Amino acid sequence: MFNKRISIEQVEESNELAPKFDEKGLIVVTTVDASTGEVLMTGYMNQEALEKTIKTRESYYFSRSHQAIWHKGATSGYTQKVLEILIDDDQDALFMKVEIGENGASCHVGYKSCFYRKIKLEDNQNKAELESLGHKKVFDPNKVMETHLTQQNYKDKIMAVPKSKISNSRRGMRRAHQSLSNAKIVEDKESGEMRLSHNVDMTTGMYNGKKIFTPKAEK
Repeated sequence: MFNKRISIEQVEESNELAPKFDEKGLIVVTTVDASTGEVLMTGYMNQEALEKTIKTRESYYFSRSHQAIWHKGATSGYTQKVLEILIDDDQDALFMKVEIGENGASCHVGYKSCFYRKIKLEDNQNKAELESLGHKKVFDPNKVMETHLTQQNYKDKIMAVPKSKISNSRRGMRRAHQSLSNAKIVEDKESGEMRLSHNVDMTTGMYNGKKIFTPKAEK
């Protein structure tokens, strides 16, 4: 997908995309809310993550701590829809404009932006301190992680159900797995708790109002 870097003229003046990844194979990217211009986060991409982002128009980053590519919002449900990607003159830094929705978030701590504090400059002779910008959290990260683990537990249970217990097993397994893959984290309007937008009920075999498999007790 990317061109080989040949010359300064090619990199700085041509229309050829030839990004420069550092010695660890990464390129820095600053992500902003396209509707407000607010800086949401700064992260890194490797070649594969950048290719996935361009092809899917959703943000993929490379985690330096986990040494793995991650789809932004795959756990929390707060994905980033990519509207535009800018690259600087040396093609070694990216600036990405995304859409996250009115109540979206990009910070794993729960805030809309990862930049929810500032460095106090008033008393700069002593030890520097941080000051909160007063932003409110969009979601509780602990509840989101709990829901994510619940979702994974459902997946594990579904894949462990023997075919003999499932009516029309192949179709049932496919529907069950697809339902969990498409599930998003939502806030319950009554309790305020985070939950999956839809679940497969392992007791009744129901998903989204439809019976996808028959529990052994009913046979």
